[in-house]
Amino acid sequence: PHMLKVFVANRVVQILQLTAPHHWHHIRSHENPADPASRGLMAHELLNCDLWWRGPEFLNLESEFEIHSHADDTDPQYLTELKVNASAALLITADAKPYVSILDHISSFGKAKRIFAYALRFIHNQFCPKQERWIG
Repeated sequence: PHMLKVFVANRVVQILQLTAPHHWHHIRSHENPADPASRGLMAHELLNCDLWWRGPEFLNLESEFEIHSHADDTDPQYLTELKVNASAALLITADAKPYVSILDHISSFGKAKRIFAYALRFIHNQFCPKQERWIG
């Protein structure tokens, strides 16, 4: 259930809690009687849908049947129920520039701003007459 979208995952968890695993069998989408209604078939189209009214063909056979079908992970309708996981990778390389290595030791953006403001004020004040110095 953790790979499914929230709505589907919640229903699967609820069904798993209420049933035993040996009661579960996979039925392909084109044989699933619930599929036409859940995929947006109009009410007047459901009236003529044999799958909706009678179920899949193998249920109408008189002989006992065994289900050996497994879910196909490449079925587009199955894939629409899966969560989309987006991930990004970031590569950081060490550089020999001194101002970049200073940032490695600073824990917050606010602290970095204060340090750089102090450094800029210091440099400015070294090359200005006393009357034009920045204070702060």
